[in-house]
Order: sequence, then structure tokens, then C-alpha cells
Amino acid sequence: MVKVEKSKNKESQFTLSWWLFWIFIFLAVIFSLLVPAEKTIHNWVKLIYFHGSVARNAAYFFFIAAGASLVSFWRKDLIYWASSLETVAVIFWFIQSALGAYIMKALWGGFLFNEPKVILALVYSFLILLFWIVYEFKSSKLFFKVATILI
Repeated sequence: MVKVEKSKNKESQFTLSWWLFWIFIFLAVIFSLLVPAEKTIHNWVKLIYFHGSVARNAAYFFFIAAGASLVSFWRKDLIYWASSLETVAVIFWFIQSALGAYIMKALWGGFLFNEPKVILALVYSFLILLFWIVYEFKSSKLFFKVATILI
């Protein structure tokens, strides 16, 4: 097996992350545009469905990244896949959080901070940022694997 320099792995991880991101965004946009308008909220339903698909993609990517991270304890090459999947999941998570806040403000006239889903999204976003900040300063693969599984 040929050893690959760390910079090439980072570069390929970055490329893989963006390819995954744009493929799934494209699919979410296409499927959202195909949805017919609803009688009460008209075309807002398309944005709601887009928000829902981005949120589900984030959850799926988190689960797959956790699985890849768990397997990477035995297969070291999967850490780059886990890292790429985690990056895409975090990007999707923050997009869906921003979309959810925008839709809530537009359709309900304000932010409902007493809703359990909003509280969970805020706590989860804080934990993701905390793990990412610690990982950036520590750069430990073991910390990354454990944090990915915990998130």
C-alpha cells in the first residue's frame, strides 16, 4: 500500500465533502420543485419540504459518519470517509437550522423558543460547534472518532 501525504488526504476529503454536499442539495432542490403548491401556504410548502429533506440528509450523514467512525477503529482508511461525511452533515445541519428559523419567522410571525424541536436544534448546534472547535485545536483522530459517534 502506498502511503499518501496528509495534505493529499485533506484535499481529497475536502473534494469528497463538496461533491456529496452538492449532489444531495441538487436532489433536494429537484424534489422540492416537483411538489405541487398547497392551498393555504401556497409555494411555502416547497421550502418546508426542502428544509425537511436537508434535515433528514443531515441526520443520515451523521448516522453514516458515526458508523464509518466506529469501523475506522479497525480500518484506518475509513477515517477520511467519516470526516467527509461529518463535514457534510454539519453543513446540512446548519443549513436546515437557518431554513427552519426563516420559515418559522415567515409563516408563524416569530421564533418559538419553547418548541422542543427548536430547543433540540439549538443545543445540538452548540454541541457540534463545541466538538469542532476542540477538534481543530487538538487534531486528534481518536477525539474525532469518539465525537463523531457521540454526535
